[in-house]
Amino acid sequence: MSPNHCVATLTRLSTDTAHQGTGVSYRSRGTLLIVCDGRFDASLLHEVGLPGPTVVVSTGPLSHEDVPGDMDMCHVQGRVTNLRGWLGEFSLDLAGASESDARGISPHGDGNFDMVIDLSASPLIERSVPPFGYFAPRDANELASALEECRNLVGGFAKPKYFHYELGLCAHASFGQPGCTRCLDVCGADAIRSEGDRINVEPHLCQGCAACTLACPTGALSFTGPTRESLLAQVEQAIGSAGSANPVLIVHPPAVQTPTVEAHECVGLAVEPLAAFGEELWLAALARGAGRVVLLADGRVPEETRTLIEARVEVARTMLDACGHGADAVSVVENLEDARALSSRGVVSNRREDVPLDSTEDSPLPAHHKRALLTRSLARLESADGFEPRTLAAGSPLGTIVVDQERCTLCSACAKICPTAAIRYTDTTESGLAQLAFAEELCVQCGACGSGCPENAISLQPRIASLPVRGFWQVVSSDPLANCLDCGRGFMPSKLLDANIRQTQAAGMPPAAVEQMKRCPDCRHRRINEG
Repeated sequence: MSPNHCVATLTRLSTDTAHQGTGVSYRSRGTLLIVCDGRFDASLLHEVGLPGPTVVVSTGPLSHEDVPGDMDMCHVQGRVTNLRGWLGEFSLDLAGASESDARGISPHGDGNFDMVIDLSASPLIERSVPPFGYFAPRDANELASALEECRNLVGGFAKPKYFHYELGLCAHASFGQPGCTRCLDVCGADAIRSEGDRINVEPHLCQGCAACTLACPTGALSFTGPTRESLLAQVEQAIGSAGSANPVLIVHPPAVQTPTVEAHECVGLAVEPLAAFGEELWLAALARGAGRVVLLADGRVPEETRTLIEARVEVARTMLDACGHGADAVSVVENLEDARALSSRGVVSNRREDVPLDSTEDSPLPAHHKRALLTRSLARLESADGFEPRTLAAGSPLGTIVVDQERCTLCSACAKICPTAAIRYTDTTESGLAQLAFAEELCVQCGACGSGCPENAISLQPRIASLPVRGFWQVVSSDPLANCLDCGRGFMPSKLLDANIRQTQAAGMPPAAVEQMKRCPDCRHRRINEG
């Protein structure tokens, strides 16, 4: 992919409306920063010209005869160590210079530049999706093209805000313990940052590839145009309009026409970008009557996004194979010929009509919710006979946890930390037991429980299990409650009490303090009050 590849496009606005509207706006005054190593040859600028005031920062000198007399250009000898920002708001750091000195080289009071041409041997911004207004040409022809683009990037511009973030669904971190980083790992624009227990997406850097929404296991990040709800409605409409049962659903870019195949009827669904149509929608289409889902990822799909789609397809195929529905019910292809070849093959039609796809009393989440859509669709596609658990690739959205019984003290930290409430701690005097229960259906394999376990007793196991296993609470650790020395009531897990006593003794606390620990809080307070 070209280092200057952009997924989104900008819409030009009039000066009066540049900062209005609900989208994301940019304002470029035409100021250009050129960065290079060594001596800069300004003669390269003669033919194309400059978009506006230009500052050249180079590690080598710039002689006066290099500068055309009619060009508004100045030179700063120095080395740029860091570059950040986007069209209209680029800023830099200079080696050996203070922040104020670095900002002072801009002709504007805010210290920013509008566009950047980076001629450094190693580009300062190495991303597959660079910010608008940044160019890293590698030869004279690319430089001329970059300068021409810069001349067209003066004024007001806007693009949509492509994402919606719902903090309550995010499993990035919990109580300071690290969890899911899938969106950060796949963002080619480097638009996502970790901020404590949440993430922050910079809308000026996001260019709408939708890779983050495909990778997100909970739906905390969702694509806004089109939304998952609207795509689900389009899927149902396409399948319902088919003239035959179990049609092949071909998901393709808008510029591609659905191929005609004699053996099976095909219905098309134009989606841009393709990653907005995630695995939960692939499975939902099959659960709602599609005989096969074919994803057409041609040259318009960025390479990184295509790689992610292919990885998610492999996970989906493992799930479908385990469910007995047929692994090849979902495929990704590069061209129409491959789509046509797949569409002519037999389709899969086994699904359980007795399994509801709408909200139930036990699971009130709406049908278009990502997690609900995934799990309900799998339930309908699963064989009634069930199956043995099948291992999935690391990073899959389903799985269980393995608790080391020797290490686990049932301190309940994991239950407090789990951002999806997949772990539950209970203790009752009646049973005399402390228990950790786990709901596999709720687990997104974020890893926060393992990160926060003080005993390192928890590890992840990505897998798909049959509904009787994943759909119900399973006890993963238990321990008898320790009885209070005074009242005899069970008040905490025995192993946790033993661990606390060992720590207290190691700290050199007196025996009386250890004895106090063997009493329940009520009896402890009573003894303190009695003196």
